[in-house]
Amino acid sequence: MSLRIPELQVMLPRASEISRTQQVQMQENVQRQQEFASQMATQAQQAESTVHHTPPGDRAQIRDQQEGKKKRENEERRAGKSAEGENKENMSQTNKKGDFMIDIVV
Repeated sequence: MSLRIPELQVMLPRASEISRTQQVQMQENVQRQQEFASQMATQAQQAESTVHHTPPGDRAQIRDQQEGKKKRENEERRAGKSAEGENKENMSQTNKKGDFMIDIVV
């Protein structure tokens, strides 16, 4: 493919114009990325410096959940102790009869 001189004269200014527009676009992209990075940095810094308070209603709900969990654990312990006492009584009665019973609790 051969180029004539008038075609070459038209193409050279366009090539330089295209390279300029590409440089401008690349610079804009870099600038946008830098702005985004700086915004993210300021948001992170602001999030670290501010204290987030939980509403009073949420605190009460968490406290109620914790108290309920403690109550359930206490009830399970009491039930375990009473079950152990019943097991001892049952074993003493079965030992008197001469039968042996083994309880396995999982």
